[in-house]
Amino acid sequence: MLKFPLLLINLKTYRESTGANASAIARAAELAAQKTGASICVAAQALDLAQVASLVKIPVIAQHVDAEEYGKHTGYILPAEVLSHGARGTLLNHSEHKLSFPLLKKTIELCKQVNLPVIVCCTTVKEAKRIDKLHPDCILLEQPELISGTISVAQAKPELILSAVQVVSSPILCGAGVNNAADVNAALRFGTQGVGLSNAVCSAKNPYEKILELARALVRCE
Repeated sequence: MLKFPLLLINLKTYRESTGANASAIARAAELAAQKTGASICVAAQALDLAQVASLVKIPVIAQHVDAEEYGKHTGYILPAEVLSHGARGTLLNHSEHKLSFPLLKKTIELCKQVNLPVIVCCTTVKEAKRIDKLHPDCILLEQPELISGTISVAQAKPELILSAVQVVSSPILCGAGVNNAADVNAALRFGTQGVGLSNAVCSAKNPYEKILELARALVRCE
């Protein structure tokens, strides 16, 4: 199970965070979690998932799964299979991999059937309210234009976070432009249950030190 407050590190498909690099960042995240007591998970691409999950005890989640069961479904990623390969959950509906609402609903239902926790991404309060009715394990609220930038959503659009936490019952993470401890502190002060990020860690010269900074902020604000 995912524990909150949570630091979610999406490894995406950067060269710096796939293959052996994915394993290295996951190990760094595990060391930071052990040192601080923070709850940290990493989202790995499909080809890295099993390897990364076998190396660390912190939760490793899939970056995406499809709404398909075993059968004639060439090229799809099955919820049951990522679970059997060590995934402790999955992301869905990231702004870089959007789903129609009917397909999202079907995918969440299938994940629930196999007991695979789901973190669903969204970009607006209206979308968050609609997704909340599907009872995901967590909602990740992000602004696409701020992703990989230097200004966090907590700085640029605090009203978005404040509005969402007031109307959504699921735990909320905020993401996009989260780069440092101050961004984590701001997100938690606004009532979120943690943050999601990618570039700040994946492009860091020393990923361990960056994760440690973020993890310490997460723990101090509990």
